[in-house]
Amino acid sequence: MIGIAICLDFCDVCETPFSELDVDVMLVPSMGNDRTMHGHQITAAQVEVRFGTRSFVVQHPTQTALKDHRIGSILPLLKEPSAVSLEELGQKSVWAAYK
Repeated sequence: MIGIAICLDFCDVCETPFSELDVDVMLVPSMGNDRTMHGHQITAAQVEVRFGTRSFVVQHPTQTALKDHRIGSILPLLKEPSAVSLEELGQKSVWAAYK
């Protein structure tokens, strides 16, 4: 089963209903900065531990996040989503592949 969440609906730890959904994959289109992506990592870690859910987040940066030339961030379907640094998630090319 696949769930689809929109940005703050997934990363807002206090308000999200998505940490209660038992799905296999969560797809999350997002727009934000490093703080937003960190929230995505926290929720992704919670649903992975609770249900084994893998989360895939693609984030377009806000203007405040453009200072390091990233064109976006991708949180791939990781077993441990919080183990990756925000810098590693940043994309400076059109797309990067993950192992």
